[in-house]
Amino acid sequence: MKGIVRYPWLKGICALACVLLAASASAAGYTAKEGRLYDPDGQPMQIRGISHFGFGGKTLQPQFLWAMNWRDQLAQIKSLGFNAIRVPFVPDTLHAKAPARDFGYFDPSKNPEFVGKTPLQILDIWMAEADRMGLYLMLDFHSVSMQRQYPTWFVSNPADFNLVYNKKAYTKDDWIADLVFVAKRYEHLNHFFAIDIYNEPNSVIRWSTGDSNITNPAYFWKSAAEQAAKAILAANPNLLIFVQGINGNFDGVENPTSR
Repeated sequence: MKGIVRYPWLKGICALACVLLAASASAAGYTAKEGRLYDPDGQPMQIRGISHFGFGGKTLQPQFLWAMNWRDQLAQIKSLGFNAIRVPFVPDTLHAKAPARDFGYFDPSKNPEFVGKTPLQILDIWMAEADRMGLYLMLDFHSVSMQRQYPTWFVSNPADFNLVYNKKAYTKDDWIADLVFVAKRYEHLNHFFAIDIYNEPNSVIRWSTGDSNITNPAYFWKSAAEQAAKAILAANPNLLIFVQGINGNFDGVENPTSR
């Protein structure tokens, strides 16, 4: 349909709300208006994207490095006609102090640049090269844990502290701080255009008020997303903010009148 911007990589993301929170269309940076994305020069962007996993999983590095060079991976993505990459990450990607090879094997003869590097250092190298190649970059805060997809952007249950990188509670403020960290860290990259602030929040999560079964505002996604977006844009006003829908609730208490 004319006027609709299509995001091929988002097909696999359940119920993306497609709420694009950005600075006004007249501001510098990437903007969204009437279903279209625009680059900092005000030119329409057609995104042909792919998700490239690994930084958001147990190995904290791009997948398939045991058999392939990382630059060759990027070149292959571009050769296949993609011009944008969604890059999932987790707090461990930012905070792990050990070399990435301690989390998962990669072939050092094929990827010598990564030997001895932490996951964050590898992400720095990888992002810079993707930007140099002209590939648009969206960072996706995929989960609060490298172990599995977690339904909320915070961890307050002590039984789940083992899922967090420092074995402690992970708060909404921690989540926002990590989002601001990456927004600032990569603001110098011309093709860093967006942050997807959390992947598929679900379970007890509600969009906002309206369900009498879930009244704790800690579980309201709308207010959390707005707070995160405000902080990110204060740190890096060039970005677009992607906010996923709440996917589905599997706790059996969803009220159809909830909004």
